[in-house]
Amino acid sequence: LLPSLNRQRNLWRRRHHRHHQSRLHSKRAARTTQRPKKSSNPSLYMHPSMDLRRLLITKPTPFFSPITRPLTCVRTTAQQRPHLQHEQPQPPLQHQKQPQPFDQSFLNRVTSILSNPSLDFSKCKDILTHLCPHQFDSLFFNIRSSVNPRTVLNFFYFASENCGFRFTVRSYCVLIRLLIVSKLAVPPRLLLIRLIDRKLPVLFNSPKNRHLEIATALADLNSGSESSLGIQTIDLLIHVYCTQFKNVGFDIALDVFRLFASKGLFPSVKTCNFLLSSLVKAHELQ
Repeated sequence: LLPSLNRQRNLWRRRHHRHHQSRLHSKRAARTTQRPKKSSNPSLYMHPSMDLRRLLITKPTPFFSPITRPLTCVRTTAQQRPHLQHEQPQPPLQHQKQPQPFDQSFLNRVTSILSNPSLDFSKCKDILTHLCPHQFDSLFFNIRSSVNPRTVLNFFYFASENCGFRFTVRSYCVLIRLLIVSKLAVPPRLLLIRLIDRKLPVLFNSPKNRHLEIATALADLNSGSESSLGIQTIDLLIHVYCTQFKNVGFDIALDVFRLFASKGLFPSVKTCNFLLSSLVKAHELQ
C-alpha cells in the first residue's frame, strides 16, 4: 500500500510542477507580446530636461574690450602677422611725381613773403592756391637759406590750421632745422611733438612707421658742413621720444638711434647717456 501511495504522490507532484511551469511560461509570453518595440528615434526615450534643442543658444561675448586709446606709434622690429603679409599692395601715391618748376617771378614772390619779418596772411592764401604740397617742398628747399624762420613758422601754422594745407615730412624737417639754427629752443621741440603725434596735417608715406620717416628725412638733410646742426636735430628727436612718448616704451627711440647709426650719424655723448639711463630706469635694458 505504501509504495502505491508514494507513486501517486510523486505523479501528483510532477503534474503540479508541469502545470506551474506552463503558467509561468504563459505569463512570460504575455508580457513579451505587450512590451512595445523600441523606436529608432532616440528622442522618444529622452527625458524632456535632456533635450538639447531646449537649451538656449547664447551669442559669444568678446573677451577683450574695444581699444579706445589711439596708438601713438608702432614698433617696426616686430614681425608682421601672416594675414598682413597678404594684403593688396597700395597704389603709388600721387605725390611721388616730380613737381613742375615755377617761373622766377613766382619764386621771387614766395621768397619775399617768407623772408619778411612779419607775415602777410592775404598773400599766403593766394600763393597756396598755386601750390601742392610737393611743389612747395621743392620750392621751400631751394629758398631755405633766404627765409625768416619765425615767418615761415607762422606761415606753416596758418596754412595748416586755416587752409588745411598738408606739408611734407621733409618740409617740416627743414623748418625744424631752421628754428634750431636760429637758437630757438621751444618752437622746434613743440613742432616736432605735434608732428610725431599727428596733430598737424602732414603727408606720411607710412603713418605707422612715421618715426623712421621723420628720422630718415632729418638724416638726409644732414651734410658734412652742417654736422653740428645734424647732431642737434638727432639729440632733439631722441630726447622727445624718451620724454614725451615714453609711455609707448623706448623701442621707438632705439629704432631711431639704429637708423641714424646705419647712416653714420650719432647723437652727442650727453644724449647717449640720457638714453642709457632712461632704459635702466624703465628696466628695458637688455
